[in-house]
This record gives sequence, structure tokens and C-alpha cells, in this order.
Amino acid sequence: WRDPGAIHRLLAGAYLHDANPQLVEALHQNAEYLAAANVTGTLRTNALLQRSRILFDLGRDAECREIVADLPAELRGRADLLVLSGRLLLRKARQASRGASGLYTQAIGLFDQAQTRDTLDRHATRKAMYLIGACLMEMGEEKRNAALEQLARTRKLYLESPEGVAAGLLEADLLRTAGHGAQSVAVYRIVTAVAGDPRDYSNPWLSLDALRARLLAAYEAFSKNEQFDLAVKMLDGFQPLFSKLRTLELTAETAHLWGLAIERNAMAMRESAAAQRLRQARRQFRGAGY
Repeated sequence: WRDPGAIHRLLAGAYLHDANPQLVEALHQNAEYLAAANVTGTLRTNALLQRSRILFDLGRDAECREIVADLPAELRGRADLLVLSGRLLLRKARQASRGASGLYTQAIGLFDQAQTRDTLDRHATRKAMYLIGACLMEMGEEKRNAALEQLARTRKLYLESPEGVAAGLLEADLLRTAGHGAQSVAVYRIVTAVAGDPRDYSNPWLSLDALRARLLAAYEAFSKNEQFDLAVKMLDGFQPLFSKLRTLELTAETAHLWGLAIERNAMAMRESAAAQRLRQARRQFRGAGY
């Protein structure tokens, strides 16, 4: 058996790829694997790369950088390591009080390099394309259109991948905040369809809890802005990511709020017009179970 401590490697991967990743457990199993006798060569390098990713996801950037710096020089130009280095710069830019634009530009440069050095499986390219879109979004209003184009391109090219789902969700959020409600709902619906059954869900960019939270935030934004038709269309795509019961509860809540909004608008109308609006309100209340 050429992979001593393989059970720890497998467990680390399982914890890392859980629908809601268990990063502390993954780090522990990774440490146990690295401590096993005779874990050398490619096995050790791959384990160190896994460790660097876990540390990054835990927000322990200094330790992550240490691992990357200790790797052989010939490995640091690998596409996956260029992506990781770019992610470290991206996080640094997000935390910077000034000079962030230059850091975003440097990160994009590393992501561009990663695409030129990728292997045939295109894993690094997918990641780099998504992350370039994230950088452009963070760079402000003047880069919004470029960000939308980059994210849409990534979603369309790699729809069935974790990066395609993450890019689509970010694209939809950007469209919504820019006032393109109907377009954003269409993309949200694509994302929920691809994400599929929560029992099979695994995405390193978005835990299941994070995905659900983002979708709920979009639904609540439409509801708060009294864009109830868009809120309902969002809910139509919630299953199976959300349970049938939870979806029904939200649907009833939306109908109730919609009815209240119609009632308020009716108060400012003439009697004949108000009567029609109040009938519409009653239909919404019946839909809410009142």
C-alpha cells in the first residue's frame, strides 16, 4: 500500500467537500495524514496544497502563505497555486483601507496567468474566470458591466460546475442591485435548478447554508420593495433547495404582504378604482390562507 494514512486523506477530503464544509475537522485529518510515516513526494505535495486551501478557507492567510513559500520553486508557477496566490491578494484588497485597486489588478494578473498554465481539465481556468469577475465587481461601479459580462461568460461556459453556480449567483445579485429585477430572477432560477438536490450539494465557493441565505436575501429584497411578482417567481424555484413546507410558508407570507400593499394603495384611490383594488387584495389574502 503506497499511501500510508490514506484514511486521513480521504476523511479530510470528505469534510472539505461537505455541503457545509467542516474545516476544523478537515484540517485535523490533513495534519494526521502529513504526520504519517513515508508520506513523501507527490503525496506530500498534494497534502500540503490541500492544507493551504483549508487554511485559506479558515482565514488563516499567514499560515497559508508560509506553506506556499515553502513549496519547491518549480511548483509555484502551477496554475492552482497562481489561483491561490491571487485569492490571497483578493482578500487583502477587500481588507485594505487604500490601494485596493492596485491589489485587485495584481490579482487579476495572477488569474490571467493561471489560465495560460492550466491543464486539460480546465479546473484552474474555471476558478480564475469566476475570480476575475469577483475582482471586477469589487472594483466599483465603473467596472460593473465588465463584471457582469465576465460572470455571465463563466456561468454559461461552466454552468454545471461549482464556479458556474457561484458566478451565476453573483451575477444575479449584481443584476438585482442594479435594478434589473426580471433578469436577475431568471439567473437566480438557473442557479437553483443547477444546484439541485441539497442531499447531493457540494460547492467550495458556497456552502449550502450560504447559498440558501443569499437566495432568501434576494427574495426578501424583492418583497421589501413590493416587487411581489418577482418574489413569487423566486419562490417558484426554491424547491428542492428549500423544503416544501418552508416554500409554502414563504408563499403565504408573500401573498399576505401583497394584499396589505394593495390595500394601502387603494386608500389613496377614488371609490370605484379602490373597490377593484380591494378585490385584488382579498384574492391575495385568500392565497395566504385568510
